[in-house]
Amino acid sequence: MSETSSYQPYRLMLRAVFFVSGAGALVFETIWFRQAGLTFGNSAEASSVVLSAFMAGLALGNYLVGRFSNGIRRPLRFFAAAEGCVAVAGVLLVLILPAFSSLITPLFTDLVGHPFMVNVVRLFLGFLLLLVPSTAMGVTLPILVRALTRSEQSFGSALGGLYGWNTLGAVAGALCGEIAITSWGLYEATGLAFLLDLSAASAVLLLLKEPTDEPAQEGRPAKRSPVAALLVAAFLSGACLLALEVIWFRFLHLFVQSTSLAFSLMLAVVLAGIGMGGALGGMWIARRPNADDLGSALAFLSGAACIGLYGVFGPIHDALGQPFAVEAGPVLALTATLALPVAILSGLLFTFIGSQMNRRLDSPIHATSRMAFWNTLGAGTGALVGGYVLLPHTGVEGGLWLMALTYGIIGFLLNARGWRSLSTAGPPVALLAALAAFPFDSLSERHYPVVAQRFGYPRTARIVETREGLTETILYLENHLAGVPVSYQLVTNGFSMASSSVFNRRYMKLYTYLPLALHGDIRSALLISYGVGSTARSLVDSDGIERIDIVDISRDVLDLSRVPYSEAGRNPVDDSRVTTFAEDGRQFLKVTPARYDLITSEPPPPKHAGVVNLYTREYFELIHDRLTEGGICSYWLPVHTLDPSQSLAITRAFLDVFEDASMWTGSGTNWMLIGSRGGIRRTSADRFVAQWRDSAVRQELSALGLERPAQLGALFMSDPAHLRTMTRDVAPLVDAYPGRLGAFRIDRRSQETAYSDWMDVARAEERFRQSDYVRSVLPPEIRGAAEGYFRLQGVVNDLLAQQASPVTRSWNPTEQVGGLHELLVRTTLTTLPKWHLRVWEDLLAAIRTLSSRQSLTGHYRTSLAAAALAERNYKRASVLYKEALDEDAPPVPVVHLTLYALIRAGEIDEAMERAGNVRVEAYDPTYWRWLGGLVGRQVPAP
Repeated sequence: MSETSSYQPYRLMLRAVFFVSGAGALVFETIWFRQAGLTFGNSAEASSVVLSAFMAGLALGNYLVGRFSNGIRRPLRFFAAAEGCVAVAGVLLVLILPAFSSLITPLFTDLVGHPFMVNVVRLFLGFLLLLVPSTAMGVTLPILVRALTRSEQSFGSALGGLYGWNTLGAVAGALCGEIAITSWGLYEATGLAFLLDLSAASAVLLLLKEPTDEPAQEGRPAKRSPVAALLVAAFLSGACLLALEVIWFRFLHLFVQSTSLAFSLMLAVVLAGIGMGGALGGMWIARRPNADDLGSALAFLSGAACIGLYGVFGPIHDALGQPFAVEAGPVLALTATLALPVAILSGLLFTFIGSQMNRRLDSPIHATSRMAFWNTLGAGTGALVGGYVLLPHTGVEGGLWLMALTYGIIGFLLNARGWRSLSTAGPPVALLAALAAFPFDSLSERHYPVVAQRFGYPRTARIVETREGLTETILYLENHLAGVPVSYQLVTNGFSMASSSVFNRRYMKLYTYLPLALHGDIRSALLISYGVGSTARSLVDSDGIERIDIVDISRDVLDLSRVPYSEAGRNPVDDSRVTTFAEDGRQFLKVTPARYDLITSEPPPPKHAGVVNLYTREYFELIHDRLTEGGICSYWLPVHTLDPSQSLAITRAFLDVFEDASMWTGSGTNWMLIGSRGGIRRTSADRFVAQWRDSAVRQELSALGLERPAQLGALFMSDPAHLRTMTRDVAPLVDAYPGRLGAFRIDRRSQETAYSDWMDVARAEERFRQSDYVRSVLPPEIRGAAEGYFRLQGVVNDLLAQQASPVTRSWNPTEQVGGLHELLVRTTLTTLPKWHLRVWEDLLAAIRTLSSRQSLTGHYRTSLAAAALAERNYKRASVLYKEALDEDAPPVPVVHLTLYALIRAGEIDEAMERAGNVRVEAYDPTYWRWLGGLVGRQVPAP
């Protein structure tokens, strides 16, 4: 048996141990970064600083093991000690971070307004906290390479095999960590990471025999330039891959739903590629010792692949037929298309650079530690450069081009033998050709339109602004009617984050309108998450509010607030009472000393990556602590994105903090949770209705279907007592158990059944009548009047559900016109009848603007006719409908509405004449009988 084969079990065992070590490390990292986000904030700056601190610790470990390698006589025992250190320090860090957060809060409070110093402190504290476990992780690769190369001659094989299997273990850790956190909880997942690292340490000590104890070899003096070139290449290769990872993930989020699982899957693809490349490189060098001479060619090919894969992404995305991927299969396929080949080449490149380094130093531990040190520093630098420099300043396409060019620089650094033949010159020529042919403008001309097509582009929407910013890629869409703006839509990372349409403005502005009515004297307000500015606009429109702070994690979202508010004086952030903060909302609440009469928030949906902690009990406690006595919190509950059990988990978390928590409907399944600090003191009826005395606010309230103050009362769904009953057996959503929110997939059937029951207006009205809470917060006059609006609230709910449904409701004239008639004769409302006819104020404003430019036909004229009907101007309505009816082949509903308008206008004879002459397909016997009941005579059939 050869020497190599005799060490085969030993080598395989070491690789298996390092696989387990990689898995444990990634589970720990996943948990640490989650908790670091809660401690230091989840802003782009905070996340980047914490990542840099972690990378610095890894690099330090690589440096120290090389610097003091002479003292390491038993590498396997040293490795076991390092793994044990990671396990123990990792658990301690998880336990310490929550308590540490409260200790450092006063320090950050003193630094409010000094963002540079805040980030310096974050970097220092992050490095300090992560120092021990990250440094211990950093020593493991060089020390195992040394142990393995003492037993076999092939350094490249040892390095590639260990690096590859460790990275493949990280793939398992990335997926298992996410699953463990979701299924078990944060502390249980910590236990898994502890057991994995402890298993790796124990296996080395119990199952493997320490290699022959030989004196550690010193690296031989090397020529400075070749080694320096290799170190620069190692640095740049690490920087390239991490910068590319940042760029790839940002681009992919245009087509992949931003969830924690999706991020884990994308990360797993990149890590799998690196791992496969490392393992392949090790096997290659074992068979061809001089294979590392191909490092230069691999670098050039990596650059060409960056560009080529971006070029073919569009057709492959189209072929998958998944415009916005949620399922694992399409997510993996899209990520693999863009990143997998380059990741494999990167793993090969790491192994080949290390092998070349060892040939010059003739010291495995020095070669590995020095190369890994510079590669890790490069990775940390690349992550910062990718996020802070490339994306905001060059964008995805500029970043890809520059990284491809950087791979070319690496290729030249590794080319020690020159261009000896056409074959060796082929890779650099391929890269030059790719650089010259880069598909610039693909993002704006192809990919952005593909994203926008999900939101009506180009038929009813157009892209008016795009920005590749620090935290997201933003598309601003203008929804228009024949070129006249109707509303605006904010799309971030491929997801529609906010819209200024009437039905979205309704619930967004209710976060202000309802608390203002209940409180009666709000002087200060904090808005967390800006969106398109609807809630901010409602705050600014209230003259009584003296101080308004607006916090959004994205500076770019705040900067682009001008898009939907282009008219002078309309942009909320320009109001003199407004101060904006580009910061994580949770971190802001922790450090601000200010207190507010109103805190309102509509963060992204809770299942989006990194958002769950904005719906937990701990977060609601922060809000409670920043309220004044009697202050109110209004919070978005997007039940359309949640199963009933998940909605109840958030509600229970809110109820645990706010004892007087209540639930109100906003717009469809966009609900509101209302809570206060110390209870809401009932205000007077005069103060409750104050907003309706402001003409501008009253006009907007009317447009949103809130024409009467008492309609606010009919938004009521549940009081504290009812919420306690509903959540009695429900565990609250808390930081340590984010999995209580469940998977991204939603059971639509159970959702529709439960939510329809919760929104049943008859039951809500009964709870309203019996509620002590309602009697304590609503003035008697408002409470009594509100009881008469619950039936109409049911109509609103039905109309909003129809508006949100992708299925168009079939036209039933007796039902549709009969319902309209009931609204017109039994109420004095105008907005609800308009909505009944699918007409709203923004649309009407656009039509009126359009009428000044051209003569109106078809749908435009019938929309104005519908508005006239709703306003009880039956004469004008009949004229407009008749004009529409005289056009060629008017829609059947126009025929039915024309007859009704004529009857309501008193033009009975004309109505009868037209009824007898309608085309056959418009005749509906039931409707004709109903019309006959209105006029007291038989309506002639055609």
